[in-house]
Amino acid sequence: MTGLVLIALLIIVVTLYSYYQIRGIKSLAPWIPSNLQLLNQALTDLNLPAKTSFIDLGAGDGRAVFLAAQKFNLRATGVELAPLIWLLSQARRLFYPGLKIELLRSDLYKTNLRPYSIIYCYGLPETINKKILSKLQQEIQPGGYFLTYDFPITDRPTLKVYKNKWRTLSVYKF
Repeated sequence: MTGLVLIALLIIVVTLYSYYQIRGIKSLAPWIPSNLQLLNQALTDLNLPAKTSFIDLGAGDGRAVFLAAQKFNLRATGVELAPLIWLLSQARRLFYPGLKIELLRSDLYKTNLRPYSIIYCYGLPETINKKILSKLQQEIQPGGYFLTYDFPITDRPTLKVYKNKWRTLSVYKF
């Protein structure tokens, strides 16, 4: 009996995970955890003052948010719509007691970006170049930075591009 319950729970979890991955393809991107090496390099090079505001759009399990807050002392916020992945980010908090971050379960397109100096995002090319770019042009602070993982803005010059074997991170200044 216990084996059947475990199999049923596994099927439910896999089904829900698959649903949100497919849904992600239609919105920003499916959940693919970022390699933090490139973000770490970019934030180090930007040499930002403590408490600079940082937001991760489509934060997934929150790994970029935790890095920004813990290592760089940024006021870090993550926005994630998928409930299971957002719960995973909430569970990650248990390993960082006292770390002040904000993890919003919300639609990134309804999130006001004006308060943030650094905006980080992993999105598909069409999403980055149409929906996100349009939102940035309306809301990003003058002098603000946009960091995009893997897929660059096609018609805007980069400030810097970071690369490793498989991935890239492009930095733009607005």
